Amino acid sequence: MHGNRSNQIGNIVDGDQAGRDITKNYVFDSSVPTPMRHLIEKLKRERQTDVQFVETLSVLRRYTTPATGETVDGLEVKLRAANRDALLAYAARVKEVFAKKLMANQFSESGQEILAYLLAEIYTRFQHHVVPAIHRHESPENVTNLVQSLVLDPVQAMLGENPLRLYAEEINGMLYFLTGNCHIKWVH
Repeated sequence: MHGNRSNQIGNIVDGDQAGRDITKNYVFDSSVPTPMRHLIEKLKRERQTDVQFVETLSVLRRYTTPATGETVDGLEVKLRAANRDALLAYAARVKEVFAKKLMANQFSESGQEILAYLLAEIYTRFQHHVVPAIHRHESPENVTNLVQSLVLDPVQAMLGENPLRLYAEEINGMLYFLTGNCHIKWVH
C-alpha cells in the first residue's frame, strides 16, 4: 500500500464501503411522524395562539396581584372590618385551596384561561350585585345570600362538565382570593 490507498477487491458489503470518507446529505422528511416533528408542530400551534395566551396571562395577573393603588392589609383584616369574623378560618382555608389549584394549572393555557374567566365573573358579579347591597347597609345575612345566589351559584353552574374539577370550596376560595388581593371589598 502506498499512503492512504487501500485494496477493496473481493469485499462483500451491504451498504456503504469506502477507502476513506463518505459524505452523506440527510434530508428531513417532514411527512414522517417523529417525536421532534410532533414538538415542532406543537410549537407552531402555540405560536399561533401566543397572543391569546398573553392576553389570558394578563387577565389572570390582574386578579392574582393586588389591585392598583390599594393597601394590602390581608384577608383577616378585611373580613374583620366587615364584621365577618366567623368566616376567618374558613376563608383562609378555601383561599389556600384555590391558590393550590391555581398553581397546579400554571402550565396549562386552557386551565389558566378557565380560571381567569371565573375570577373575572366572580369579581364582576360581586361588583354588580353585592356592592350595592353593602352600600345600602343591608344585613350581613342578606349580603351572604346575595353572594351565594348571584355570585357563587351561577359561577359553579358555568363549569358544565368541570374539567378542572373545581368544587364549591375552590369557587369560594376565588372569592376570598380576590378579597385578599383587594379586588373585592366587603365594606363601604
